[in-house]
Amino acid sequence: GIGLNLTSKNFPDEIAETATSIESETGRHPTADDVARTLTRYLDYFYGFLNRGQPAEILHQWRQRSSYFLGKPVSVTLERTGFDGITDGLEENGALRVKMADGSIRIVQAGDVQRLRSAHKHPLV
Repeated sequence: GIGLNLTSKNFPDEIAETATSIESETGRHPTADDVARTLTRYLDYFYGFLNRGQPAEILHQWRQRSSYFLGKPVSVTLERTGFDGITDGLEENGALRVKMADGSIRIVQAGDVQRLRSAHKHPLV
């Protein structure tokens, strides 16, 4: 699943420093219906690549659009553990690669990935 914040107005204190919203990032004030329509259109577009046997095209287009595909500090929360690292691209199946302080790579198939803001002192940066 995914979650999208339309606005930052009612963020609880514990996420106000790290969470963002469509409104904050774009300066626009979309309605939930606008976002649902746009999201559905893009999901259908990318699902078409899967149906045509072109999953590599999805990765290619994600790399072009991603703001944190490579070299960005992140904090990853998994079911039983968490860790910080630096984004290192994607695996062929779409899993996120995260480089650890010791140079090893951890593969994130599922979990919460939070981009750490530059003001945050990160041990790898």
